[in-house]
Amino acid sequence: ILQAIEQASLVYGIKNNLLLCDFIGAIADIVGPTLGETQYCSIVLPLIMRKFDAYEDNNMYLFPVMECMVSVIPAVGYVGFSDYSLSTFLRCIRIIESTLLVNRYVDHIESNPLKGDTFAIPNKTTNYMFDMSTIDIQIKDVENIPVKDFAICALDIISSIVAMLKSNFTVLLQSSNPYVSQYLNNTTKTTNNPIPTGEALFCNVLVLAIQDSLGEVKQSALSLVGDISHNCPQILFSLDIVGVCLSSALECLGVSNPLNIPLELMLRDEPMVCNNAIWMLGELFFQIHLFIVNESQSQAQVQAQVHPYAMYISLETMRDTVLPCLIQVLHHCAKTSSSNYIPVCVKQNIAVLIGRLAI
Repeated sequence: ILQAIEQASLVYGIKNNLLLCDFIGAIADIVGPTLGETQYCSIVLPLIMRKFDAYEDNNMYLFPVMECMVSVIPAVGYVGFSDYSLSTFLRCIRIIESTLLVNRYVDHIESNPLKGDTFAIPNKTTNYMFDMSTIDIQIKDVENIPVKDFAICALDIISSIVAMLKSNFTVLLQSSNPYVSQYLNNTTKTTNNPIPTGEALFCNVLVLAIQDSLGEVKQSALSLVGDISHNCPQILFSLDIVGVCLSSALECLGVSNPLNIPLELMLRDEPMVCNNAIWMLGELFFQIHLFIVNESQSQAQVQAQVHPYAMYISLETMRDTVLPCLIQVLHHCAKTSSSNYIPVCVKQNIAVLIGRLAI
């Protein structure tokens, strides 16, 4: 089958080749790690990566290729994909950053038409000043504004890379440092700020995504934070963005929600965002617990490390905000007539989170 796909890709047009990408993704989902065997991997990966390199970042033909990669990367595993990890990671970072910044900039100039082309994106790690003139896109042409689906798929690809590399994802971030300067020159540049490390750049983009206004972007960003918490939590602790991740997840559950959206409406309209927030909280709280145990540190010392967000892991906050929120969801789920739209996975992750809070 794979040999037939390889031959067909040489004669098919663009649209039929993209259908082949869907087919390869379906095969990867079905056969799993078997696809990582050399005789199969040597056919699939060069084919997919050629297509990944063939299209520009905002070309709609790139989207089905990226969706295919989300399935292929876990299937082929570390041995098959390791040579492509760094270049894929850097491009995904570029896609996420440029897509979300351009969309945020459009919102910015619509509400502040006289402010010019430079604006600040504050976050926990650094306070960048992005010069939008360095992004290769005509903002005035609405058709050229990249859709956020690109950023969503890029976040999912990075999640697949994290799940594949596990603790070695830290090594990937460190190995990206020599390329950061060139990367910034090609996409965005900083004003009066030193060039960040690969780790800092990644965390800036992660915070940008997790605080995005679109639920689907936040959903994928929360999933990525959960994967990082599970596989390499030291990244979140070392760059001090635990508090940002916790506060963003809690907002999705109605805790300190700036828009005061009732939890019932959030569960109805964006149940998978709530699900990913609950799952991420479970992973992150468990890692905080391990951090306390393994490092023999008191809760006060751990709180000092995530200052000024220490309140999010205090016992009082658990009792007064997180647990009541979870209990509210469970009560809501108990009402059969009104909880049909709540996926089972939400209830399962709530049970896991309550158990981990008990630890």
